Amino acid sequence: MTSFFQSIIDRIFGSNETEEEMPDDGGLAEFAKNLAKQLEEEEKFGKKPSVKAEDVLHVQQGKHGMRAYLLDTSDFSKAIVKELRASVAPVCEGILKTRCGDKGTGYMHVDAFYAFHIDHGDPVEEYNAAITIIDEIGRSLLGDRYLTGEKRVQVPIAEVMPEDIINKNGRFNVKKAKKAIKLVRETKTHGPAQVDVKKSEVTAAQGSKDWVQNEVVKIEKDQGEWEEQVLKKKEKEQKEWQVLEHQKKEEEDKKQWESIEHKPKQKEEKQWEPLEKESPEKTTEQSWLSPTPESPKEVPGVKKKTPPAQTKSKITVQPTTLRQLGTIALAFRPSWQTKNQTINSYAGYIYRQNEGSTFQGEDIYPLDGNEKAITRIDKAVAKQAALHLEQVTKLDGKRIILPFHISSLRLKAQRSPLKALRTLNDKQRQSIWIEIIGITPATSPSQLIEAIKNQQDSFSHFGIRCDLVDISPSLIKEAQSQAEFLSADLASSNLQTHDLDRELANLNKIATSYKMDICTWGLRSKTELQLALQEGSGFINGPALAKDMPKPGKVIPVPVEKLLGH
Repeated sequence: MTSFFQSIIDRIFGSNETEEEMPDDGGLAEFAKNLAKQLEEEEKFGKKPSVKAEDVLHVQQGKHGMRAYLLDTSDFSKAIVKELRASVAPVCEGILKTRCGDKGTGYMHVDAFYAFHIDHGDPVEEYNAAITIIDEIGRSLLGDRYLTGEKRVQVPIAEVMPEDIINKNGRFNVKKAKKAIKLVRETKTHGPAQVDVKKSEVTAAQGSKDWVQNEVVKIEKDQGEWEEQVLKKKEKEQKEWQVLEHQKKEEEDKKQWESIEHKPKQKEEKQWEPLEKESPEKTTEQSWLSPTPESPKEVPGVKKKTPPAQTKSKITVQPTTLRQLGTIALAFRPSWQTKNQTINSYAGYIYRQNEGSTFQGEDIYPLDGNEKAITRIDKAVAKQAALHLEQVTKLDGKRIILPFHISSLRLKAQRSPLKALRTLNDKQRQSIWIEIIGITPATSPSQLIEAIKNQQDSFSHFGIRCDLVDISPSLIKEAQSQAEFLSADLASSNLQTHDLDRELANLNKIATSYKMDICTWGLRSKTELQLALQEGSGFINGPALAKDMPKPGKVIPVPVEKLLGH
């Protein structure tokens, strides 16, 4: 699996032979390698005893206890000037390494998140140690302003069980981490708050909500025998200095000199005449900008060769580099339609690479939900998609499914990051299916309908990305007249196979009641592929079907027997 994902990244971002860049997985590279080897052996020789969740947690916990502390440093980044924001990561890692141990065992770092362990048996000592770490980071980054500022920097930190933020396959669950931090933010407490991610509630928060600014008290000190000494400057009068006069000397000097008058030089008579030349008025503007080359003489019996015309198909769409966000690359996943038994759709899949870490799917967006950053990312995706569509020669019967964040889609035409796609011709825009992602439990039906209505003047087809473990039937009901499909990405849901059966059946029930298609993305194995088809998925894609492609491909008929390998 590791080599598979690395090959995708190399194809999109370009390979680097001297130094192989791998995603920062929080110290689980060795575990992932062993898991991939085990899966290969199972495929060849049958299933062996599976990897247990506690083995994965042991890699993260090391010698430490069972509790994990989750820190979001995005507030620190906002509180300091842009030029110093790059120092947040080194400062945090340096302090956590000193207090908690090496990266991968003592702490993990994913984007603005830091998950760490504290080696204390006593709960009070553990809590105080966590507060010490927060304050030490705050003082290192903000100095005295951290303690004496008019408004305290709110530092959300969640106390969670490791299994709440680490999946059974050992991957850090960014979605659950975001959820935990959001719950802590709502309490407005300073200091670790115990969070039950499964129940979506804060069970204990000891920090004070109130902020009392430190008052500066002026201390009156007895100066003793010391008294203030006033330094008096002696003013010097002007009359003590001799005034120098130059006027008399200048008048005497003038008498010794005579003024010389310069006469203008007489013009010599010209003994020659200039050659006649064409005046600039006779030369048109076009002749300067686009000079017509002299046509070569035709040679009898020799055919004149016409140079090949430059076409847009020769243009290679390059990844986009955004300041502070990294490199954005758009890939396409071949998607198979059940009804026609054909690969006739290509779903956009985005990668973001920044500071040695690779994010993909919905995890490409910043953890703090910064709308400006989300808009910049979606704008880069839209530009790349527009370039791809301009080069696709045959669009008949083909769908290009592009995921965009709901906050970007809610922006009106003047500010919309989808401007590049709006300029395409009607046929190209008709082939686009907009997949609305970034929907959370806090998203209201009015926000979803607003996102669709703001784009309906340019695009005709819309779908809603759902979280399989947290589906909102009421939200889908309100938007069902505007949307045509529901989708779910297994890579972001991180469901196990035995859960997938039940959750897909639930999604299928909702979609069928509103006559909508189901798109199941990110299928990782033949078992998941079979389950998706069994539960009525209309479109499927993922590593189990085909590898990611750098651009949309052809329409390919694939019978279901061949798909399942029968």
